[in-house]
Amino acid sequence: MTDSAIVGNHADRSGGGIDVNGRLTLVRSTVAGNGASGGLGIGGGIDSFGISVTLINSTIAANTSSRDGGGLFTASPASLTNVTLAANTAFAGSGFSVSGRTKTATS
Repeated sequence: MTDSAIVGNHADRSGGGIDVNGRLTLVRSTVAGNGASGGLGIGGGIDSFGISVTLINSTIAANTSSRDGGGLFTASPASLTNVTLAANTAFAGSGFSVSGRTKTATS
């Protein structure tokens, strides 16, 4: 997705804004004000158990989860370039929570 906004959504399990099991690429996009609670309660903004996550020049902000990864929870290979993670909340990993595989972050 390019030049997109995913704002103000909620999930009762995971991935309040985006729940992906494939490949996710966000460019110049915003994921904000989303939440995940109950059940797993992971990935308030984005939850990924898919192939890969690539975020470029994007903002992940003001998302919440009741467990892990307020902004982003991923068990997928992930690459973040020039990404702002701000004001996300969670029990653990408020901005970014990872499980397993290789993650890369650059600015």
